[in-house]
Formats: sequence, C-alpha cells, structure tokens
Amino acid sequence: PERILEPRCPLFGRWPERGEQPGRCCGGCHWGHVDYGAQLRFKTDILRDALVHLGRIAEPLVEPAVGMPDPWAYRNRIDVHSGPDGPGFVAADDRTILPIDACPIAHPAVVDLLAALEGALPPGVTVSLRTGVGTGDRMIVFHGLEESIDEVDEIEVELDASVAIADGEGHAEVVAGRRFLFERLGGRLFAIPPASFF
Repeated sequence: PERILEPRCPLFGRWPERGEQPGRCCGGCHWGHVDYGAQLRFKTDILRDALVHLGRIAEPLVEPAVGMPDPWAYRNRIDVHSGPDGPGFVAADDRTILPIDACPIAHPAVVDLLAALEGALPPGVTVSLRTGVGTGDRMIVFHGLEESIDEVDEIEVELDASVAIADGEGHAEVVAGRRFLFERLGGRLFAIPPASFF
C-alpha cells in the first residue's frame, strides 16, 4: 500500500524500468514511487538513523516529519540543463538530459518560466528558474555561459522576469530587471541574490 505503481510524473518511470534503464527516468525526485504519508515516516527514520550513526546520539529525540497539505506544485526553483532536444533534467543515470515541458512538483509560475524559454540553450548551460511564490517575482539565472551577454541575447524569454548570469565563484551579473528575487515568508520580505540556493 506504500508503493505507487503509476507515479504522477511520467518522467519518474515505473519499476523495473527505473532501475534497468535509468537514462530514461528523471533523476530529480527520489520518492515518486512512495505514498506521501510513507515518505514522511521514512524521512523521519532516515534523520533518526543519521543522528544515531553519524552524530553518535544514542536516542535522539526526533519529532515526526511535518507534511504539507498538497505535496505538488510547491518548488519555487528548478534547474534545467541544455540538452540535444531542448532544456531538461538530468536523468537517473547522471548523464542523459531528459527534455521536459512541465514538472508536477514545480510551482506553476516556474513552469511558466520554463515554457517561456525560447531558442536553443548553448551546450553546457544550466538555467535556474525561480519564483517568489509570495510576491510573484521571477528570475532566470544562467550558469556556465562563456560569452556572457552575447549568448543570452540569442535566448528569448516571453515573460517579465529578471535575468542574471552566474559564474562558478558564486557571483552574478544582472543583465535585465532587479538585482534580487524578492520573496515574502511569514510576513517578512527577503531579498534573494541570483546565485544563492534558496
């Protein structure tokens, strides 16, 4: 009853295909085959086990993982990579790029950014698509560009979004829009730099 035979995302893959042909299955999600309630229990157990074995805490006090009402369409950021058939996610084999046009865990505003990317991405480029769920802010961050602004000029974006180019050192140059993505959480406004993980 804890295993899902037909995962909601078609790119997750079914068993045994996911294990036998990992280049055909998305490598982003690891729990698509498990009921959400069971995921929460397993994650609680994993944390407890890590505290015992790695933290050497004999009997850690671990509260049960707190879930969300709807475990879909919540991600405010996805990273897509240039692939031979368009932008995509890295497959479970860690090599293949699977083209995507949607992601069931991505917030709809992030999926809109994905749909708005037009034109081929230069080889070796990763693009972070981000949204401020509480503000409606949007940002596209290019990683791995060599020619900087010239390559971005060839990529069209059909939505209002800030655009930045990040280098491998964690610095970013904003080429359009604002210097930060703004997000509102718990009544507070946060300014999030383009190269940050959040």
